[in-house]
Amino acid sequence: TYDLGTQVNSSMDMNVATLTYGYVISTPRVADIAIEAGPVIGVKLLDYKGSLNAVDAPTPFSTGESFTTPAPVIGLRVAADLTKWVTVEADVNGLKMSNIQDIDATVIDAHAEVTLNLWRGFYVGGGYHYFGIDVTDDSGSNGEKTDVDFTLDGLYLSAGYRF
Repeated sequence: TYDLGTQVNSSMDMNVATLTYGYVISTPRVADIAIEAGPVIGVKLLDYKGSLNAVDAPTPFSTGESFTTPAPVIGLRVAADLTKWVTVEADVNGLKMSNIQDIDATVIDAHAEVTLNLWRGFYVGGGYHYFGIDVTDDSGSNGEKTDVDFTLDGLYLSAGYRF
């Protein structure tokens, strides 16, 4: 703890790398709409580093924690080509894992997007993305426990090339 008015500086960096494989099950065109759906499996690599510093406190202190852990994920992807030019897609994946390297984690990653297919694989689009994580790490160097619980969500724009 620290006194009222103490300047506290904190930082948190989190990098997430995702590698997934999806199996697509196509359906026949229904009312001229092509629909694809299928399971997704993969892994997310979570790399976290956080620190807290109160240098002007009566008793200055500094603390920090970091961890890197793999998180296997499963999920579902659905896409529908509404027309030759417009595609709607949604993807959700995540998993709850317990006691892997003294880490408990719940990860949920989901998005829904509408894309405009421009020309020969090039597209622009926009959608909504949700990423939620709740991690408890009991493997601190001095027996400390680290809790990370945050949500990132919001609208986004995209552009790319599909092949």
